[in-house]
Amino acid sequence: WSRADMAVDNGVDLVLELPFVYACNNAEYFAYGAIRMLDGLGCVDTLSFGSESGDPEALNEIAEVIASGNMEFNALVRDEMGAGISYPKARQNAVARLTGKSKAAILSKPNNILAIEYLKQLHHFNSPMEAVTICRQGPGPDEIDEQHHMAGATALRKLFSTGSPEDEAMALKYVTPATRTGIKKYLKNGNRFVFSDHLRPLIIFSALSREPEELSDILTATEGLENRLLEGIRKGGTVEEIVRAIKTRRYTETRVKRLLIHTLMGLTKGDMTQIYGGDIYGRILAFSGKGAELLRHIKKNDL
Repeated sequence: WSRADMAVDNGVDLVLELPFVYACNNAEYFAYGAIRMLDGLGCVDTLSFGSESGDPEALNEIAEVIASGNMEFNALVRDEMGAGISYPKARQNAVARLTGKSKAAILSKPNNILAIEYLKQLHHFNSPMEAVTICRQGPGPDEIDEQHHMAGATALRKLFSTGSPEDEAMALKYVTPATRTGIKKYLKNGNRFVFSDHLRPLIIFSALSREPEELSDILTATEGLENRLLEGIRKGGTVEEIVRAIKTRRYTETRVKRLLIHTLMGLTKGDMTQIYGGDIYGRILAFSGKGAELLRHIKKNDL
């Protein structure tokens, strides 16, 4: 709620919450949920998103290759994964074989991957929304560029996580005045930032208290990954150390983190089968005066 309020204070008119099953999932599911929700509102004409590439033509070309259901592409992905590498890397290698390495290199960047999934879902739903991509500039997610006064979100989270007043003051220098005011208000009211190790006892309990067959039914527990989860947890350490103990060449750090959150929340394969393709909602978190007008328009027109 506080983040949504800060978004409005920074000029956003309406903040909608993407349902958990899509928000805490891979890029394909995230984009599916987002496009389906926005398309369903019936009043969105433009989808704007960031990408490291900033080249809509190149992003669209790769999206069409992936979305086409091309048998050769699917066979290449299977072959690559058969060699024991992760799905994202296998897909990048398959695209390289079909379009060339330079274009496929686009898939090595996280925001490009999500951008391509957005475009893929726009094709899938035959959506009238126009896609506009903004080229991301400045430091990476975990970097700080003091010269140009820019910082990545991961770098700022790391500063806040130390608990040091000096680090907190440093982080606050790199956010907008409205966000700075919002964060100070949030902390002054007795709240705190939540980091992965705050959830560590709950994650451990949620894994160890389940029977093996229950654990294997967790959405991202495929190909025996639940066994590595238990091994990693029994080794102990911080959440980051547990993640490093579980991940492999095939299973990325991001994939393992999703496994932990799905285990914590008890999201199963059966849940996803039941939910996927069904009704979707966007919970209203915050809105401005213009946002209120838009909500009235949506309600009046039964969108």
